[in-house]
Amino acid sequence: MGLTSLGYAEGRDIVIDVRWAENQIERLPALAAELLALGPTVIVTHGSPGVAASQNATSTVPIVFASAGDPVGQGFLQSYRRPGGNITGVAFNEEINKKLYEVVKGVLPAATRIATLVNPKNPAQKHHLDDLQMLSKALHFQSILVHATKEEEIETAFKQAVAAKAQAVVVPPLAPFIGLRDHVAELQNKYRVPTFHGMREVVQAGGIASYSFPFEENFRRAAAQVDKILKGMSPAEIPVELPMKYEIAVNLKAAKALNITVPTTFLLRAHLVIE
Repeated sequence: MGLTSLGYAEGRDIVIDVRWAENQIERLPALAAELLALGPTVIVTHGSPGVAASQNATSTVPIVFASAGDPVGQGFLQSYRRPGGNITGVAFNEEINKKLYEVVKGVLPAATRIATLVNPKNPAQKHHLDDLQMLSKALHFQSILVHATKEEEIETAFKQAVAAKAQAVVVPPLAPFIGLRDHVAELQNKYRVPTFHGMREVVQAGGIASYSFPFEENFRRAAAQVDKILKGMSPAEIPVELPMKYEIAVNLKAAKALNITVPTTFLLRAHLVIE
């Protein structure tokens, strides 16, 4: 835990109250209000829906996010350098979206039809899709959008991708998908369509490949920002940070199960290879 490494001990220096929405975005506003009622010194969250729910709950209690795309564009803060309000944290570079589709083409050079799993209820989804038309032209593939807002709808989305003859499914690192990695891996094998991810952990669970930043490092850096707030700094003056490292992961065992031969040129670029 990041705060532990900074010298904090739970029960002695800090009390941590945790709420988990169980991959149900619609529960976040009530959970944010519940936490606010406890009188927190700082609220720590992850992902754009969590930031939005926290922002709507309070404009005074400091909020630190461990991951969010385009926080300025989403209205969470004024600028990366000087957030200007009660929110700061660790964002991720929107370039990650482009790199993810490059990974798909790196594993499947001949792929011309790529589906993207979309949750229209997640405010961050728009930013993932903004450049998709340009990317599809640059990387020479037809983009197919399949929608799911909750776990029960993901299988239907996979069926739609297969019906549209998609050769791969991109699963963005967004709620509710990030919490359903095992389910997504099962559907990949059931429908025999390879999945590509913005989280290394999903590849470890059985996805084909990913391009991502180490999420655990983001939480450690968010803990350092919490430490600054606890020592008296205002989040308005704490610059938003970006991940220092990005990595490619590939699961050769999962690829073999789908009769996919991963090109050697791609394997040489990978930081993690699961065999």
